Amino acid sequence: MLSNLPLAVTRYVNLLMSGEGLRMDTSYYPITALSCLTFLFSYKYISPFFSSYFCPGYNNLSKIKQLEWHTRTNSSAHSFFTGTLCLYILIFDTAIQEDPVRGKSSAVKFTCAIVTGYMLSDAILILRFWKEIGDFFYLFHHSAIMCAYYFVMTYNAFPWFANFRLLAELSTPFVNQRWFLDVLGYDKGSPIFVSNGIAMAIMFLLVRIMAIPPYWYKVFLIYGSPACQELGRIWYVLLSSCIILDSLNCVWFYKILRGCYKVLYRPYVSHPSHSSPTASNNKIKTG
Repeated sequence: MLSNLPLAVTRYVNLLMSGEGLRMDTSYYPITALSCLTFLFSYKYISPFFSSYFCPGYNNLSKIKQLEWHTRTNSSAHSFFTGTLCLYILIFDTAIQEDPVRGKSSAVKFTCAIVTGYMLSDAILILRFWKEIGDFFYLFHHSAIMCAYYFVMTYNAFPWFANFRLLAELSTPFVNQRWFLDVLGYDKGSPIFVSNGIAMAIMFLLVRIMAIPPYWYKVFLIYGSPACQELGRIWYVLLSSCIILDSLNCVWFYKILRGCYKVLYRPYVSHPSHSSPTASNNKIKTG
């Protein structure tokens, strides 16, 4: 079965490449490779050095917690960089505003290359340390993103939509910060813990949940247009990957809301000496 995998992948790509006038651009692949290597280097050397120097509590963590600490450090750095860049592109890049399906934007392709490299590095770490941090949920999430952004940077497909989706990364640093506070032993009812939890829920709502209706409305507007027909079956990549990501975001937001409800409501109905539950599922690491 495994011997047939390369042939199956080739057939799948050829099926998607049935549109007219598609030209393959591999010029951003080196950026993807460099991004992957940079995040792996950060995991191995940069994060351990700065974490042990600036955060004494890190040294008291178990090896498994330190491992996840570094993956979340990478996640926060990646999310802050890409989220900020995507917000800038959304406001100032007129090319993708005028043509959201085929508008040429080197900035969008560059961002997609960085994201694909990061997702690849994180997937490598998940597989390498499967017993410690392995999770099919994350692999599914990462695979959907890498598949979608491969077509963006290779065939210049749907640049506005790719950039808009990446605004979701602005919520990820708050998710990771909640995990950092938890493993460092901060009380879950402390002001910093509660404040971060509220900020996390609000930002998640703004960039991941409230972004769903305008995104799909934009999809509706371009449906059946000549530009979409030119891209052939890549259109289905846009639909399938985003349905997957929106479903995952709704599941994660439900867990975040449950955690916020417990933190904000339970102190009024339980004994004051009881520490409030976690603000969200520890396994959430969206970016």
